[in-house]
Amino acid sequence: MTHQKRTKVGLHMPDDDLWEYDYYVKKKGDPTTNGKGHRVVEEEGKRFVAVPGKPIWKRTRVKEEEVNEVRDLQPESMRLNDQHLYQVCDELSSALLTDVAIG
Repeated sequence: MTHQKRTKVGLHMPDDDLWEYDYYVKKKGDPTTNGKGHRVVEEEGKRFVAVPGKPIWKRTRVKEEEVNEVRDLQPESMRLNDQHLYQVCDELSSALLTDVAIG
């Protein structure tokens, strides 16, 4: 059994708002010519305009605790010895790996 405790501290930069491109153009004009410096970006196949969020950073603290219990559920009668494991690996390698094509 293992037991671990740790504390993580993170610093998160301000998020950007992603405005749908057409909505942005209606509200603020063409982002390439309106002088605001907002960038056109593509996310998941859609066009957006990245607008910087408020310049507020966030610090997060997370306390974690983890306990792992390791159990061997395989009965002794089903265990393979090392030699047999090597043999099985060799057979799998031979079956799955073919020679490199030449020519």
